[in-house]
Amino acid sequence: MKTIVKSTYVVVRQGRSAGPYTASQLRQLAANQQLLLDDLVCRVGTHVRTRVRKIDGLSRLVNPTGNATSLSANGDQREKVKPASALVTALKTYRQWQASRRVLAYMSKEGKASIEIEPLLAMEIASRDEFTQSLCRLFPV
Repeated sequence: MKTIVKSTYVVVRQGRSAGPYTASQLRQLAANQQLLLDDLVCRVGTHVRTRVRKIDGLSRLVNPTGNATSLSANGDQREKVKPASALVTALKTYRQWQASRRVLAYMSKEGKASIEIEPLLAMEIASRDEFTQSLCRLFPV
């Protein structure tokens, strides 16, 4: 006869761990809004950590409406979580800006005439502005 060993889990929030908890205790914490969507859950004995928002059963209990929100550090207010597409856009615009900077630096190093460099400079400025705008959308003031 096999003995069934129940898995235990640790919750990590801002570098501090709590637990161990059983799966039913985790569900109870989530139902009582004591877990945050950004908390990490780790099965004891493994090094794999998963955000609560990625665990369907827990995320639905923490956030029954399904909105992309999470509790702030003090637990009082809800703040919007930016979609991954906003971060990807910021990264793409950063790469475009850096590429235009490299081309501009190369052309300057080669001693090209200013009439050849001016369009590249305009492109570099435009790509920098686009990157700045994407960051402002990602982190509004």
